[in-house]
Amino acid sequence: NECFDHLSGKIEYIKFSEAIDKIKRDLASQEYNKTHKTPEEVIRELSTKNTNKVQQLGFNNKQLDSILFLDGFGSYFEYHTLRESLSLIYELPDLTSLEMINYKGYAGFKIKTTGRPSSGFIFREENGEIYLNGLVSGDKVIEATTENDMRELARIFLSYTGYVIDNNNSKDL
Repeated sequence: NECFDHLSGKIEYIKFSEAIDKIKRDLASQEYNKTHKTPEEVIRELSTKNTNKVQQLGFNNKQLDSILFLDGFGSYFEYHTLRESLSLIYELPDLTSLEMINYKGYAGFKIKTTGRPSSGFIFREENGEIYLNGLVSGDKVIEATTENDMRELARIFLSYTGYVIDNNNSKDL
């Protein structure tokens, strides 16, 4: 080991197989990063792809550009714009229709997929912000009345959008 005498500090020896495994993991990680996108990149791409479809739903630009806020266990968090969110909904598998609805002065949207009853959401608008306040289930609208209802709406909404993001080569964060 004389050739390493000039190096200071502790020298750790590893097995050749461990070194090869690490190199393989690093290469796999590089490939993963080439083939997978961040959730933000997925959302941008799908928003661009579906921009015309979303525009044709009938929402005005103020609504489409409004930020959707979701209840995350007592405190609201900023999600994405209505435009971006609807762009994701368009990518649901077996989607047969997506349409704008009005319910008691609230705007919303109804989602229909093959083999399932209609679902969707209604929302209230405040100064360029959107808050979910009801769930569409078949021909009924169930209004959220408690904090728990609001959290459940957010959870259901995120299950739709999260499914689309996860199934479009999104990186695990």
